[in-house]
Amino acid sequence: MTNGWELTELIQNGWVAELDHSRMPNFLKNAVPSAVSPTYDFDALHSAQWQTGYTGIAYHSDMIEGDITGWADLTKPEYKNKVGLLSDLDELSVMSLTMIGVKPETSTAADWQKAADWLKTNLQPNVVKYYDQSYLDAFKSRQLPVMMAYSGDILSLQADFPDAKFVFPSQGFTIWHDNMMIPITAQNPVDALTWIDFYYQTPIAATVEDYIWYVSPVQGVQEYIAKVLGDTDYADSPLAFPPASVLAKAHDAPVMTNRTEHDLYVSIFQPLVQGS
Repeated sequence: MTNGWELTELIQNGWVAELDHSRMPNFLKNAVPSAVSPTYDFDALHSAQWQTGYTGIAYHSDMIEGDITGWADLTKPEYKNKVGLLSDLDELSVMSLTMIGVKPETSTAADWQKAADWLKTNLQPNVVKYYDQSYLDAFKSRQLPVMMAYSGDILSLQADFPDAKFVFPSQGFTIWHDNMMIPITAQNPVDALTWIDFYYQTPIAATVEDYIWYVSPVQGVQEYIAKVLGDTDYADSPLAFPPASVLAKAHDAPVMTNRTEHDLYVSIFQPLVQGS
């Protein structure tokens, strides 16, 4: 499950088991620092990251003039009727908050309203449609030249679409994490825990990442992919392994305390998507 209000509410309601770290030696040894105590589950007591991804901008370089470097570029008049955005309200909020200079992690409802106003005034005029996961089909069929997109999706298709580019927006972007958790009703929780820890072996995690093209939370994966699996192209990809200077601009989505708070916040952006 991706970090968000659903994950938070499962934990708060006591519906997922607390992880016994004494049975997770690989996790304790090999987890990257950001996975050891994420903002949405301090000390990783109930969840263990499976894969990480980023939300940025994808574009067909042969369908536009020049380069795109950030969200601000999409507001330019030349992109009228050329932009597709995700319909995910959390993604829209993070993008818009960064554009008004507010850190999403510490934003308030008032900040969200200002961010929604920015989106409506500056970017909405260029947006053709808000997409669910079907955005990728629209992008591959070249219905639009510019899309808000997930990093792994674009990385996986670049071999067939050499003109497809992915941009980490200069103003900031979302970093998100898919997580493994154990329901309290699990028939074999110890087996589940053993399986989670099995994944946190570098060779296992590297093999998974080299296949599914998202980013692993396990240390040493990049080196293993390059030296043992021999996939140097993937290991050298800044999209798969962004440098620290890029990651410094990554933002976690705000941690909502419950569904009610989440619905209050995202309702600020909902009219924009529903009215498109």
